[in-house]
Amino acid sequence: YGLAGLVSNVTDAVPHLVEDGRRKVEPQLRQARFLGELAVSYSKAEVTRRTKATLSNLSKSTPAAAERPQGAASSQRTGNPTEEQAEAVALVIEGYDTLTAADVVRLVETLTPAERAVVEAYELAGRGRRTILSRIAQLQASGE
Repeated sequence: YGLAGLVSNVTDAVPHLVEDGRRKVEPQLRQARFLGELAVSYSKAEVTRRTKATLSNLSKSTPAAAERPQGAASSQRTGNPTEEQAEAVALVIEGYDTLTAADVVRLVETLTPAERAVVEAYELAGRGRRTILSRIAQLQASGE
């Protein structure tokens, strides 16, 4: 009878133990969820702020294709993008340096004019891929 009594006591005690555990853990979970949401919200705002600042700085330092004489794109190539340009292009297109020119051309069509300026500045300073620069110039000329 001892075993049957033990089983009976355990089956009666388990729901109470579960409820006690739930009452202790739920406030901690609510606090952790709140802190997680706060961290994500702050990080998102910070990334947005930094991206806008970088895009703004690069847009100011890079003349638009429409303001340059025809054919000037290839003559402005330096071969050494700055660290700021590399960070900016990585924010605009993730994994930029691993993409082919054809991949970048497809993605450039989905970017805003400011983001295209970042890609253009990076290409001018680096590899100077004509297909990418030409497509950006076409999009700028058409007002897209």
